[in-house]
Amino acid sequence: MTDPTDSNDPTKSPDVAALVDWLDGRLNESDSAQMSLALENAGQATQALVTWLRALKQAGRIAPLATPPTRAHNLAIRAFAERKSALHPNPVQRLVATLVQRPQPRLSALRSAGARLGTNRLTYSAGGVDVILDFRARRQDGAFDLDGQVFVNDVAEATEAAEASPGTLDGIVVLLLQDQVEYTFSKTNEFGEFSFAAVPPGSYTMLVITGTVDIEIPALLFSAAP
Repeated sequence: MTDPTDSNDPTKSPDVAALVDWLDGRLNESDSAQMSLALENAGQATQALVTWLRALKQAGRIAPLATPPTRAHNLAIRAFAERKSALHPNPVQRLVATLVQRPQPRLSALRSAGARLGTNRLTYSAGGVDVILDFRARRQDGAFDLDGQVFVNDVAEATEAAEASPGTLDGIVVLLLQDQVEYTFSKTNEFGEFSFAAVPPGSYTMLVITGTVDIEIPALLFSAAP
């Protein structure tokens, strides 16, 4: 069993799990005796930790607890931080896109053959990602078709990335939400293109999930012109 005390090495962190097992009676007879003997000569920090753990065990869930020793407090913070880092090594950031007013980028380098361009075009940007949307109203049922394209940084960089690694923009998930509930979804092709067909009129939120950042486009209104 690892020595949980700091009697020989004052910089050594106590084995909190072993101390808890000892207090709860989960150690076998040999390890329990070794722990008791070690604690007789333990340093001040370990003694304070044992005292606090005993108070914690007796207090239960309702009674207020005393502030833990500084060393025990720091150990707990470190353990939780390491656990969080292991579970979420690369936390995804969500950014709200803004409607930008600027000249249209040249799309010929990245648009696939047969992609349709509309006159009702909106361009949104956030976190180095541009999302271009083309709306078309359907005469037959009043719904809307939508063609979109995702660009990373600028056209030049996206073109270079696509040429160097085909499929870089492939598989980005694009969600349409209505009242915070998923209505439908699409995925981009290797050019970053996606589409939705026959979307009923209404207000939607679009969420573009790139894997490194989530781009939110709020209050996206599908509405016939007055």
